[in-house]
Amino acid sequence: LARGLFDRNALRAMHRKLRRLVAAHGGRIDRIVVCPHGPDDGCGCRKPRAGLLRRLARHYGSELDGVPGPDIVVAHDTDEFVIVGAT
Repeated sequence: LARGLFDRNALRAMHRKLRRLVAAHGGRIDRIVVCPHGPDDGCGCRKPRAGLLRRLARHYGSELDGVPGPDIVVAHDTDEFVIVGAT
């Protein structure tokens, strides 16, 4: 969003399409969270920082002590994909 490649309405449309595609295969996406900041904004939610994971944890009433840490890894191999996994 910060780079201006698309606006919030376009992003909402992408999320609707993603939800439809996942649902067509029997899946469900409960919640999507987005960091709207640019790389130089210094926010805590932009990957690889764990702000978005912490927001999700609060929403679902979970604890993520030590994130990122030895139990959960936040990584990215491109600008488009975030990989979250338990070690």
